[in-house]
Amino acid sequence: MASTVHGTQPSNSAKVQDTILAGNDQLPCPPFINVEGVPNFRDLGGHRCILDDTKIVPSLRTGYLFRCAQPAHITSTGIDTLTTTLNIHDTYDLRSSKEIRLMSIRYPDLSQEISGVTRHHVPIYRDEDYTPISMAEKYQQTIDPTQNNEPIKAGFVRAYEDILEQAARSGSYRTILLHILERPQAPLVFHCTVGKDRTGVFAALVLKLCGVGDEAVVWDYALTTKGLGKWREHLIKRIMDGAGTEYANKSTDEVAMPAKKLPTREEAERMVGSHAEDMKAFLGVLEEEFEGARLYFRDRCGFTDAELDRVVEILTVEGEGLDFPIS
Repeated sequence: MASTVHGTQPSNSAKVQDTILAGNDQLPCPPFINVEGVPNFRDLGGHRCILDDTKIVPSLRTGYLFRCAQPAHITSTGIDTLTTTLNIHDTYDLRSSKEIRLMSIRYPDLSQEISGVTRHHVPIYRDEDYTPISMAEKYQQTIDPTQNNEPIKAGFVRAYEDILEQAARSGSYRTILLHILERPQAPLVFHCTVGKDRTGVFAALVLKLCGVGDEAVVWDYALTTKGLGKWREHLIKRIMDGAGTEYANKSTDEVAMPAKKLPTREEAERMVGSHAEDMKAFLGVLEEEFEGARLYFRDRCGFTDAELDRVVEILTVEGEGLDFPIS
């Protein structure tokens, strides 16, 4: 989809933009990059990769593959960083049409397009709301912290398994990997709404394909809580208020739904959080049920071993990688 010029932000979205801007420049770089107006923007590269017994230890290439939350509030400065500094002219949007439509209703002054950037719409779920609160509702996640997180793990694992299955059917992840194969010199960024679940699953798959260790994959996933910055508080309050979710009666083009019990603050925090135990559990299922990232991409997404070898070759470089504070 060709882009259009990103419009000036009127007052009804200015507060949200200000919230996103506040604290974005205080995040550690690397891996975070301050693309003004875009939460949770970071470079996926820099991790050490262990591929085989080779004497040369590769690392994941930096400056090519990026992840973030929805970029609708990007500023003109952010656009310059994106297109000029980072040379990114392609975004891969994993959100459903419904999510984009609801955001357009909420912020009618915002464009989903960015000047100088092509937005490739690659929805995993075409017409389903898949924001964190909707995901919690769909998979009946228990968010009671007194239960040692086991039900929470089960809920996220079910959700992430479903993401894997749906992404294979829709071709969403295949399309992004094809960009890597066909355009190895054209950096890209992929995102969903918050940049945690659909984005996090794809990031984990790529990291594992390239031989990044589980500890680093879990660390990368957990960074989203920090990466959302002050926008996280905005999301929590929206969830607690039921705004724009299935917990509120809708009076737009959607069928009106009965209001449900609103989430508590603790539940809302859980919904937008990225917790290490969730990714640890998912990585276990990825190995047990899908036989790892390589076989998922090969058997579910239709790539050959030669193509996957080429993807790894494109995404890895010689060197020890960056010294991330993984703990």
